[in-house]
Amino acid sequence: MLKKLFKPLIISIKRMPSENFEESGEFLSKLEEIIKKTEETASELPKYEEIDEKMVGIVEGFFYSNVIINFRKNLTIPDNKEEFDLSEQDVENIEKKFEELFKNCQEFIETDKIGQNINMETYLDFKNRLKESNDNASALLAELEDYIDIDSCQERISQFKENLNTLGKELEINNHTGEKGELGISVSFGGSKKVRQPSYEIKLPDKLPIISDLANEKDKKILDPGDLKKEIHETEEFENIPTFEKYYPSLLMMDEYQKSFFKHWLKKWRKGEPIKVEGNISYIFVYIYKVLSLQKEGRLREVVSELERIRQVYSEEEKLCGYLDDWISDTYVLMGEFEKALEHLKNQPIPFREDKYYSLKRHLGLPIEGKDILTKYSTNVLTEYGEANLDKVEEALTQILRDYEKDNEVSLIEELTEFSPNDFPIYSGTEQGYNIKVDIDYYKFDNMKAEDIISPKERSKESMIRQAENKMRTEEGEPKVGEGWVSEKKRKKAKQKIRKKRKTRGEKKRSRIEERKGEKNRRSAYAKIIDSINAMVSKDWDKALNLLDDAMDKLKKESPYSKYRSLNRDKVKRDFEEFGHYLKTDQRLLNRAKAAYAVNSNVTEDFLVPLWGELLFEDFTFLWLADNIQNQGLMEDPSSAPQYFRLTTWTDCPEKEKIELLKKVSLGERPSLFKKASGLSFDGKKLLKVMIRRKKDIDLLPSFGGYKYLLDPENAANELSDRGLALVDDEIQTEDLLQVLTVKQLKECFYEKGTITWTGDKKSKIESIVNSYPDKKIRDEVHSKTTETILKRTWNYDDELKKLTKAQSLAISILVTKERQRIDDKINL
Repeated sequence: MLKKLFKPLIISIKRMPSENFEESGEFLSKLEEIIKKTEETASELPKYEEIDEKMVGIVEGFFYSNVIINFRKNLTIPDNKEEFDLSEQDVENIEKKFEELFKNCQEFIETDKIGQNINMETYLDFKNRLKESNDNASALLAELEDYIDIDSCQERISQFKENLNTLGKELEINNHTGEKGELGISVSFGGSKKVRQPSYEIKLPDKLPIISDLANEKDKKILDPGDLKKEIHETEEFENIPTFEKYYPSLLMMDEYQKSFFKHWLKKWRKGEPIKVEGNISYIFVYIYKVLSLQKEGRLREVVSELERIRQVYSEEEKLCGYLDDWISDTYVLMGEFEKALEHLKNQPIPFREDKYYSLKRHLGLPIEGKDILTKYSTNVLTEYGEANLDKVEEALTQILRDYEKDNEVSLIEELTEFSPNDFPIYSGTEQGYNIKVDIDYYKFDNMKAEDIISPKERSKESMIRQAENKMRTEEGEPKVGEGWVSEKKRKKAKQKIRKKRKTRGEKKRSRIEERKGEKNRRSAYAKIIDSINAMVSKDWDKALNLLDDAMDKLKKESPYSKYRSLNRDKVKRDFEEFGHYLKTDQRLLNRAKAAYAVNSNVTEDFLVPLWGELLFEDFTFLWLADNIQNQGLMEDPSSAPQYFRLTTWTDCPEKEKIELLKKVSLGERPSLFKKASGLSFDGKKLLKVMIRRKKDIDLLPSFGGYKYLLDPENAANELSDRGLALVDDEIQTEDLLQVLTVKQLKECFYEKGTITWTGDKKSKIESIVNSYPDKKIRDEVHSKTTETILKRTWNYDDELKKLTKAQSLAISILVTKERQRIDDKINL
């Protein structure tokens, strides 16, 4: 089947012939050919980061461009479209969605434009977007991947990236004296071979740098000689620094604009003129990873020197400094300078790196000190006087710890740490730290045991921190905590209470002002909403929309924290216009409204709610649709309809009374006419409250807008399943559905694009659903005529439906209703 389905057209990059391959191995073979040519070129060029990037870009671009273009070509093959159930519309939608990507891939393959940045990240993004838009097309791509053995190809590309680091010629930097005695520098390539022109058009820098890529420097310092300027300057060459925030960032993750900024930053850094990154510390991390890689060559002194420079310059970037302190400490560990390693961990809060901190202390034979304990446990324990004399408290606490160890004949550093089988972590969070092992045992700090000793829960025992402060006070000639004057704790609480009271008064005053403004805006907005409703009833859609727009303006100004402020006004207008358009022109809307109501006799107010209905009130929507459905004769027997349709007197109301009735509903009143017709109890203020407090539903708009359900039932099925509701095809007879579809039945079956799929015992599942029908005559007919047919492996829903009786249609409609929740749960897992 694969040979019939897939005949990939492999179009190589420039200077390589186009071929049709019948065997999947040819794809890997062609990739191998391009890799060998690229490696041969790289070996003849100087080692330089830009060259490596370009080489990787050529190989990845060749491979992923070909995969994507092959998918595009296979998408249009008639056999494939039939096999994977792809319509012409599906193909057209995919072509439109990925038009730019397809164009870039084609240009990469056929032209000189090899700067399109087609790489693995591009391909994964394409794959995910395709999955979201069309499952069948995604299945075709998966089979294409199997055919070309994409895993083997990607593995080979990974090997190529590793090999690339070893290729290329070293730069030899020679000092010489010119004719006039000046010191000069000449640059040449190592080795005896001449550098020949590469077979690909790779642009090298106009001027090769004296200092080459970090990983290839042997005897030079990372920075050029000269003092590093401490001030960070604004960069004039980039008006806006391109955002770059990635986990484990690398050059391959950057687009061309980001790369240009990174090169600019690196150039300035090497000149000793650091520039701001405005929080985009991923640029600096890319450089740091390169610096850390120097430890493989034993250049640890250079590594620690450069990391300390970065920390000094970018000290305001707290997140960056946290990692730098840790990695500087790790570098000192590799150098065997454990005291310095410990000192750098002190720059961070102990809990952040406490296991490493106490492991180093134990390795050095150092005891736990008062400062260690205060850093971890002093919150809300010390008084203001204690905090003002923190150094003296630390000394007192250290003495108390030593006394405890002497009295109990223990070492607290050993008592509070437990041996861990894990290796001492080096360069955590980087690939440079893999497989680095140091001869230091790793220990875990026992927090529970520490709390029992430092801050015992028994009231009779005083915490060591309080003991230390009292000891310090006694030595200073001051009374202990709580003695000789009002307790510091009480005084502190009194101050907090006064500040809180002042703050509360100010907040209440501001709140009252905002509330008055909000009330004024709400009243004005509701008046415009009522006018908007009148315009809808009169079918003056433009006027209704403008009034609603004004009302939204008022609601958004209600307060700075108003839920309406987050609404996108343009989106609301578009949705409103779309809904109004369909109400005026599309009969299908009312047909689907009828079917949607008919599937469940317990429809709630939350169901069929268009966007404007959410902002105004639900009942108007029901009344208006019910009126249209009945007036147009779409429901043959209104008395058998769900409760919201039992409004037989509504159609008899004069137009003027209808408007008055709608006004009352908009104010939260349940008109007696509606109350009698529906037989429901109702809180008259309910709707008004709903209009104000429905933040959750507002946030979900427009996905929960009722018109979405009516106009696009397939995409709405997901949301509807949460409410136990579903839409049915227009061809299903509504009168046959009124009594039978319950929430339980809907959740027992599902429908998958015209094909019935069952899990478990097919026959028993069908029988359990059929046996739940209230009408025995229908049950018998279904048993006798449909069970065997339903058990067929596939089912063409549209064609077969025409051949069925009403009862059979009813049975099939139940069987093909989608149980979306089960599918969603499976996807989420």
